[in-house]
Parts: sequence; C-alpha cells; structure tokens
Amino acid sequence: MTTAHANPPMDPAQDVAKDGGTQQVGDYLVGYAIEDAEGMYNLEDGGYTLRVHVDPPTFMRHDEINGRRFTEPVGVEFAGVRIERGAEPVDPPETDG
Repeated sequence: MTTAHANPPMDPAQDVAKDGGTQQVGDYLVGYAIEDAEGMYNLEDGGYTLRVHVDPPTFMRHDEINGRRFTEPVGVEFAGVRIERGAEPVDPPETDG
C-alpha cells in the first residue's frame, strides 16, 4: 500500500507556460512545460516527440510503506509537442577548440 496520489496544484499549460502536459505512469506523474527560452540555436518551429525516462533511485525511501514506491524504471512519450521560437535563431558562440 502506498499513499494516495495527489494532483499538482496547477496545470502547467494554464498558469506557468505556453503549453504542457502530464501523464500518470504507475507511481509517477511525469510532466513537461514549454516556455520561451534563450539560447536555442537552429531550433525549427514545429511538433516534436518528447521522451522521458526515469530510473528508480538506488536507495529506499525513509519508511516501509512509502519507501516501496518508485522501484521500477518508467518511460513516457509525449507526441506532438509544439515548440516555437520566441526570436530569430542566433549563431552559437565560438569556442576555443
């Protein structure tokens, strides 16, 4: 038995970012949020597939009931994630190489 699942206080697509989403997978609630970002080089506007993989921790949590959560790796895929540039692309900085 584990503690009951609690929903996050807000949907990231509503209050924090331009877009976002969540998926429940076992004990995990995996989410993403899309915001304007700086430093995006050669990013194409469009739809992307976002893949998230979470490995379980290498140690048990602090109590016998809740410590048995998050014991398996999970993979989540969000298809059709819309990303748009907030500005024109810039050239990457030159590096000494």
